[in-house]
Amino acid sequence: MIFEMCNRFQLLRKTASVSTPENVFATFDSSYIDDSVLLKYDELKSCLLQVVDIFRNSEIDTTLVMQLLVHSQGLAEDIVTCETNKFYTEVMYQTVHQLEWQQRTLMEMAYKDQALRSTSGVNSIREHSTSLDSEKTARRRVIEATRYVPSAGGLETVAGLAETKKLLHEAVFLPLKFPRLFTGGLKPCTRILLYGPPGTGKTKLVNAFSVELNVPLYSVTSADLLSTWVGETEKLIRELFEYTRDQAECSVIFIDEVDSICRQRTSREQDLTRRMKTELLTQMDKCDKQIFLMCATNCPWDIDSAFLRRFQRRIYVPLPKEKDRMEIFCIHTSGTSLSLSDNDWKMLLEKTDGYSGCDLVNLISSALLEPMRDMVKATHWVTTHTGQIKPCASNCPGAVQSSLCDLPADQVVARDVTLADFLTAMRNTHRTISSDDLSKFESFTAKYGQCG
Repeated sequence: MIFEMCNRFQLLRKTASVSTPENVFATFDSSYIDDSVLLKYDELKSCLLQVVDIFRNSEIDTTLVMQLLVHSQGLAEDIVTCETNKFYTEVMYQTVHQLEWQQRTLMEMAYKDQALRSTSGVNSIREHSTSLDSEKTARRRVIEATRYVPSAGGLETVAGLAETKKLLHEAVFLPLKFPRLFTGGLKPCTRILLYGPPGTGKTKLVNAFSVELNVPLYSVTSADLLSTWVGETEKLIRELFEYTRDQAECSVIFIDEVDSICRQRTSREQDLTRRMKTELLTQMDKCDKQIFLMCATNCPWDIDSAFLRRFQRRIYVPLPKEKDRMEIFCIHTSGTSLSLSDNDWKMLLEKTDGYSGCDLVNLISSALLEPMRDMVKATHWVTTHTGQIKPCASNCPGAVQSSLCDLPADQVVARDVTLADFLTAMRNTHRTISSDDLSKFESFTAKYGQCG
């Protein structure tokens, strides 16, 4: 029984040297014992003793038993977040699951056992079960809504990041494509963390990768988990993993801004936060070949060490290098008339060192608008040999004075984009990543990650 197990380990926590009947331990170091943890063990034991006493009576108060089991589960989850001994933590994980099983069993008994205290008690449990089913259905609807529907191509639409793509290919693509190769000691990496400055393409990379893999992708943010189901975050997390685990094919779960839900644990954090973290840790441990968990963060140093340890690959997604920046320029200026020499491109690439992919996209958008701004201000126009109308200087041969609004919309064209347009745009579109931020990422990568 859970009571017996809890009693045994509560005694273990109080004893400096213990030997169990199963010889699990030879010695036990009590130098680090936390009194607050001992109190939780005591309270958990007390709750389970009450459950035992209730079942010894001829009349069973089902409602009270349910309340005690729910409270006991909460205590066991709290102990998991506080306990520092790995063995005891695992025991408490098992305790949590056994308490969940007992709650389900109790509800089933309410339907089958006619010797329960009263019909009203059975009806109450039936209503409670119906309510739980409806909540579960609602949560599954939320999960189904997070399934990513590709609206773009695969990895070819993501500029640069060749090394990051290579690492993801090894960690995710190969295990899914050739599962028989990953046997014995060769295990697939089912938990991957992508980290790096904002705007480097972490989310876009995961979305594009799901297209390449041709597997379902359930993309959620911390806001989806924290605000959609206030007070039931841990249930939604559990349901998310169980739902994808029940699917016939492999699935990818992507949690963006994961640092918001797995920050470093403190003694002052709320009970809801502790339960949420406990549930996510539990589900991460259960990830297998059926589920690939991919997470992204801009602040990897804020993640609790217990979570960080569970990510088998921690991949740094850096700022685009010169070659990558050139590729971004080519992709986002495709279909636009440019007038830049090789030296112009060289200067532009040098001046955009330190820009993120998102910074570059904003810069390009602003630069491409410069010819449009000139057209709005233009007062003189000339008609080309192809019948197109372009803005020109007032002394240009054949110039006609007019405003943009008075010209036929299907004949007006903008001038080519030049280096000057990009330099003008740079005065208002700056890099958003500081040198200090980059130093923090480099320091973190040296300790915990690998560069993509």
